[in-house]
Amino acid sequence: MINFANDYSYTAAPEIMKALAEPLPQALPSYGADTISENARSLIREAIRKPHATAYFLAGGTQTNALALDTLLPRYSSVIAADTGHIATYEAGAIEFTGHKIETLPGHEGKISADQVTEYMRRFTTSGLRNHMPQPGLVYISYPTELGTLYTAAELRAMAEVCHSNDLLLYLDGARMAYGLASPHSDVSLPIIAECCDAFCIGGTKCGAMFGEALVFSHSSTVPDNFATSMRQHGALLAKGWLVAQQFTTLLENDLRLYMEFGRHGVEYAAKVQAVLGRHGIDVAITRQTNQVFAQVSTALKQHMARSLAFTDWGWIGDITGVIRLVTGRASAEADIEGLERSLTDFTEL
Repeated sequence: MINFANDYSYTAAPEIMKALAEPLPQALPSYGADTISENARSLIREAIRKPHATAYFLAGGTQTNALALDTLLPRYSSVIAADTGHIATYEAGAIEFTGHKIETLPGHEGKISADQVTEYMRRFTTSGLRNHMPQPGLVYISYPTELGTLYTAAELRAMAEVCHSNDLLLYLDGARMAYGLASPHSDVSLPIIAECCDAFCIGGTKCGAMFGEALVFSHSSTVPDNFATSMRQHGALLAKGWLVAQQFTTLLENDLRLYMEFGRHGVEYAAKVQAVLGRHGIDVAITRQTNQVFAQVSTALKQHMARSLAFTDWGWIGDITGVIRLVTGRASAEADIEGLERSLTDFTEL
């Protein structure tokens, strides 16, 4: 079975495996208070050009989002997100489980705009019933979005301005950040993300690591009080924190060399997937910008492809039905593209 289902089903990049296999010369302090973790934090500070930023290393994406939003917000606050946002769709109500309502806005190709947030806040602040409503406290966006699309630098800066003028925090989910930063459609960099966002995560799980996310607070003043206590309460405080930190050191050292290399590889293979689909007359449901390709197929073709290819039956995007998602990643290979070509050719010849 050829994998187009996701970008994290392989164990880890060989470089990560090698780094983790190196025996430690001595026992290390626990819970992230070790030299490996501090080195990884230094690499992140250097990459985002924020000397007073801090980072915490966690195991997974949902855990990171739930911890970040729950600790950044008071109990009565809500989160503003696109209706297609990952926290609003495929995190099993993890944010709501912490007691924070998600207020969804209609997304355009996965994105919401600064104007939408402005209008939402105008309606909220002028409502005579605002004291009976959840109080908006944070805007959640992702880079790339759930549909693989990208915010521009101008859009990020506009969103940051609107958020901060309305006393809202801006949080960016970067689970697939490598593919966004490496996209030829991107004009965004890590320093721009840090400039605009109060907090964000750098994804490792989907970008070559065995597991792990880096939760970054751009300013030391943004870090909630007793954050380490909150990490433990959320089951997110790893005793062997250096296992995640070592992976980020490997990915981010030498000016983000491996991280960007893996991102480019996934994006390039997504372009190859789209080219194969195009040769067989299959339309994409949304403009591809990163490593996710959303294609519109018939039921018969979908059933045929499922015999040899693993992918996600997405269902629909907007008014477009019969959508499947094919994802590439750092481990994608020419054999995958050949398998896709073979499957589509076989269907044509039936």
